[in-house]
Amino acid sequence: AAAAAAAVSAGVGGGIEAIVIPPDYRGDGLTGLANLGNTCFMNSALQCMSNTSPLRDYFLSSLYRKDVNVTNVLGAKGEVAKAYAELLKRMWATNKHASSAAAVAPRPFKATFGKFAPQFLGFEQQDAHELLACLLDGLHEDLNRVVERPYVEFP
Repeated sequence: AAAAAAAVSAGVGGGIEAIVIPPDYRGDGLTGLANLGNTCFMNSALQCMSNTSPLRDYFLSSLYRKDVNVTNVLGAKGEVAKAYAELLKRMWATNKHASSAAAVAPRPFKATFGKFAPQFLGFEQQDAHELLACLLDGLHEDLNRVVERPYVEFP
């Protein structure tokens, strides 16, 4: 089924805001990911996340942009979030010619993510759950709304 055109999201401060998916990204999501050499673990995790509708819609609507935290030293200055959003847009494009084919090569995403998580930079086989945990952490840090972390002293 095609992605919903609009959904509802809790905004900053508990407010409700609409998530509007542009028509170009309301495709069926039936797009494969090319194996770049032992990257099937990455592809399976990305396909799983791609079909998690609240997360997918947050990125496809570009709503994530307002949450990018470029000052977080634990993040990648929004680069992982941006690369993930661009990959999703290619996967969910309504015009498959715009995304090159029915399969997308996730090279730009892999290169960007590899800078944040160097253990995934090469082409060795990895565990999908490790990539998933690392990617979720990277997205969390890139989109963390806490701009200035309070200093807490432990006894």
